[in-house]
Amino acid sequence: MILLPGNHLPFGIGMLLQAAGVAFLTAAVLMLRPWASAAVLSAQLLLGAAVAAGFALIGADSLRIAATGRISETSATDWLVVAIVFLTSPALLALGIMAWLRLPAVGIAMLFAQCASPIGYLAIAVLFAPAITGYAPYDATPGTETIVAIGSVAAGAAALLAAVQLIRKRLSGRDRNNE
Repeated sequence: MILLPGNHLPFGIGMLLQAAGVAFLTAAVLMLRPWASAAVLSAQLLLGAAVAAGFALIGADSLRIAATGRISETSATDWLVVAIVFLTSPALLALGIMAWLRLPAVGIAMLFAQCASPIGYLAIAVLFAPAITGYAPYDATPGTETIVAIGSVAAGAAALLAAVQLIRKRLSGRDRNNE
């Protein structure tokens, strides 16, 4: 993806924040009691690491472009990076569904974070933005970035709700233990 000049720095920072948010949400789900089976916990940890790595790779590349001014060209030797980036979307979907079962607000946050994933972005640019704006889909469909931003804001709001729920759950557990 090639951004307009001057957008690589904020985009890169945003993607790194997205990676950190997914890592924290994954950690929150992993620490919930009662604990899930070892297989489920391992799957959640692996999916969370893959998603965080995908967002972090996109963010780091964007920051590199901002610093150097040179667009990277992916070669055949970069197949692992490309695979991780494009596996971000399915891994995020699976992680969101698994998290939904443990704490719905975390699942909702992860599903809204799908908007910023590569496949989520493409779906918005080709399907949703044209349907909303009435423009035919092309590389810069009007409204695409707005929808992605709204999805990211919704992910953040759901993550804050999850944090409040986790804090309440933790405090109510302490109150029961003190009685």
